Amino acid sequence: METVAAADLETKLQQLLEAVDRERAPLELTAYVVRGEPITFGDAARGDYRAFHVGDKWGPPWSTTWFRVRGDVPRDWAGKNVVAYFDLGFKGHPGFTCEALAWRDGRPWRGVDPRHRWLPIASPEVDFYLEASAIPTAVVSGPAEAPSMIALRESGDPTFEFRAAELRIQDAAARKLALDYRVLYELAMALTDEERRAQVLDALNRFARSNDPASLAKALAQPSTSSHVITAVGHAHIDTAWLWPLRETRRKCARTFSTALALMDEFPDYRFACSQPAQYAWMKESYPDIFEGIRRRVAAGQWEPVGSMWVEADCNLPSGEALVRQFLHGKRFF
Repeated sequence: METVAAADLETKLQQLLEAVDRERAPLELTAYVVRGEPITFGDAARGDYRAFHVGDKWGPPWSTTWFRVRGDVPRDWAGKNVVAYFDLGFKGHPGFTCEALAWRDGRPWRGVDPRHRWLPIASPEVDFYLEASAIPTAVVSGPAEAPSMIALRESGDPTFEFRAAELRIQDAAARKLALDYRVLYELAMALTDEERRAQVLDALNRFARSNDPASLAKALAQPSTSSHVITAVGHAHIDTAWLWPLRETRRKCARTFSTALALMDEFPDYRFACSQPAQYAWMKESYPDIFEGIRRRVAAGQWEPVGSMWVEADCNLPSGEALVRQFLHGKRFF
């Protein structure tokens, strides 16, 4: 059988990903800009919202823009898997570009970022908020001059272009097929075992020519010959204080943790490990709904509190007493 070039296999992956979302319908946006420190949802809900459209620019660095999202699911979509899809103007990796926390019925819902771009829609009327953070891109290496992250707070120039806000029908079977293909494609690119790599590439080739999911299912079901057993556990390494103001780390935790909780609803076998009691304390203080969700998932065995230090501390500069106190405060909280 003639093989398919690696570039064509990657093109096939993109085609499968694009086929996941079917029909589309627009969403209505209005925006309320907040400079300086973040505000509560209650204050944001009373804000002066102005008309906003896809293609408009938003977000001076370190500012917050609250978007109210409204719309109606088309009647002929009833019974179908509907999602709200967003591209806030993402640039680069999560954490170094814009992100948002979705609020529904006055409660934090889940995060929106480059790797989590859609929200499930279960009712015919759509009405929720996005608390969008305009996080500037940091220069951490290379020859480019690093801008002052503090000075950027004084900039009035919008940083991002809102590229997409729409309802979509998401095909669950097409999504599963795309993810199965993606797993095998990325596995083939990483394998050093030439025999196993050839088997995976053969499965991808067969599927690329036949579009028969059985080709992928057989390869995925094939047991490994390795003696290693790998357990995948979700985790998010969130620096408590690095390139963000502390208040942004607090909001990043809310976005990440709410997404992890939502994934547990969708995938009951999903597990998430999380350290740093300081961040749990933030949730207890500022996002009690998220904190209670974490408590429930800990009791259910899905959420694993790990580590004992109050934060993931630097271990070069602090004194021995400072490190001991990290453990003392961390253990007391847990």
